[in-house]
This record gives sequence, structure tokens and C-alpha cells, in this order.
Amino acid sequence: MSLLLITLIALPAVAGTALLLGGRRFDRMAPVTSITVAAVTMAAAITAAITRPRWEAAFIGPSGATLVVDGLSAVLLPMITAVALLVLVFAAAERTQTEARFHGLMLVFIAAVLITVTSTSLVSLLAAWEI
Repeated sequence: MSLLLITLIALPAVAGTALLLGGRRFDRMAPVTSITVAAVTMAAAITAAITRPRWEAAFIGPSGATLVVDGLSAVLLPMITAVALLVLVFAAAERTQTEARFHGLMLVFIAAVLITVTSTSLVSLLAAWEI
């Protein structure tokens, strides 16, 4: 179950970082990649809202870093990913000079918002909030 929660957050974070590091070489494939990642993330968010996974790790402080899908985050996760998917679909139609940069930043932002919504400890909340 915790693998689902880690995948939900890591998939957009890793894909977004790859698009950012790839630079202009990934401009052509960035919209398709980001929409695909957002769609898979939305499917994972819906599954997480149903199964309610939990993930804990030792981190700074006694409570560590804990991510939990509770009642409120079960409502917010699918909504956040659906809105993000719609934004990315609309952005794909609007061509810009730096496609990979925009789509990469959006995916990293989505990952940060998902961490913020599922965080139950102050340390992980503040770390995600700063992204």
C-alpha cells in the first residue's frame, strides 16, 4: 500500500526533474510526457483515495516524515490531479518557447502539492511547502 503512495508522489517528481534537466532537447516530447504522467498520477490518486495508504520514514524530529491518505486528502487527491491534468492538456495546445521547462515545473509542483496534502508531520509539510 505504501508503494502506491510513493509512486503517486515520485512519478511526477522524477518525470518533472527529467524534463527540467533535459532542457530544450525534450521540448518536443514534453507535452505528451507530462499529460501521460498526469493521467497515470490521477489513476494512482483515485486508487489511493479508495485504499487509503500510509507511509512512514525516520526523519528529523520524533514524528519523522509521515504521509497518510485520510478522509480529506482522499477527496483532494483526485481533484488536484484532475485539475492538473486539465491544465497540462490546455498548456499543450498553447505552444511556448520552453515546453520542457514549463511541463517539468508543473510536474514537480504537482508532486509538492500531493506531499502537502498527504503530510501529517510538520517537517514533511514544510519541506513540501517550500518546493
